[in-house]
Amino acid sequence: MFDIIAEKKRPGAKPEKKFTVKQSAETKEELFINWLNELLSLSAIKEIIFTQFQIKTLDENRIEAILAGIPLAQYTVNKEIKAATYHELEIKKTLKGWQAEVIFDV
Repeated sequence: MFDIIAEKKRPGAKPEKKFTVKQSAETKEELFINWLNELLSLSAIKEIIFTQFQIKTLDENRIEAILAGIPLAQYTVNKEIKAATYHELEIKKTLKGWQAEVIFDV
C-alpha cells in the first residue's frame, strides 16, 4: 500500500520512528480493513511512510504490531489513498499463507 503512495527520494534511508498498533474486529475482513485504514490515518497524522512491520499477535479477530517508518519528507508522493474498501474484498488461505485482494479509494 505504501509503495503505491510514495517512493523514496534517495535510497538507503533507515526507519527512524516506531509505533505500536492494535486492532480488533468481529471478522477477519473487518480486521483487515480496519488495520489498513489505521495505517493510512497514522501515516497521514505523523507524516511518515511505514516500511517495517513486526507482527506480535495475529488471529482472525486481533492484530498487534510494531511499525517503523521514514519521514514523509524523504519521499515523493505519487498518489493519495483515502481508504481501504470492502468492495470486492477477498481474503483466502493459500498453501504459502494468506492472500488478500483489496480495492483502495483514491
